[in-house]
This record gives sequence, C-alpha cells and structure tokens, in this order.
Amino acid sequence: MSIRIIEVFIKIREMLSINKEILGKVIQLEKNDKKQDKEITLIFGYLEQLEKIRQKESAQKNRTRIGFKSEK
Repeated sequence: MSIRIIEVFIKIREMLSINKEILGKVIQLEKNDKKQDKEITLIFGYLEQLEKIRQKESAQKNRTRIGFKSEK
C-alpha cells in the first residue's frame, strides 16, 4: 500500500513537470503572437499610407485642367 502511494506522488510530480513545460510554451507563444500582432498592424499601417498616396496621385492625374486648351 505505501509503495502505491509513493508511485502516485511520483506520477503527480511528473504530471506537474509536464504541465509546467506546456505552460511555459504557451506563454512563449503568446509573447510571439503579441510581437507578430504589432508587426502586422505596422504593415497594414504602411499599406494604408501607400494606398492614400496612390489615391492622391490618381486624383491629381484625373483632375480637370484649367487654362489654355489647344484643339489637337
């Protein structure tokens, strides 16, 4: 009976050790995810800026011309 109790405690200790490793890996994944979220947000910000520049250039090309117009 006492040997069985020791085996149970050993098994519990092993399970806690495995859970700590898993918990550590989950925490590491969360940190990486937060870092990647910031980088993805930054990329989308740059893409929005590029799109605004492209729209301004397009509006500039398509604007109504004023002044002298030749008949060609």
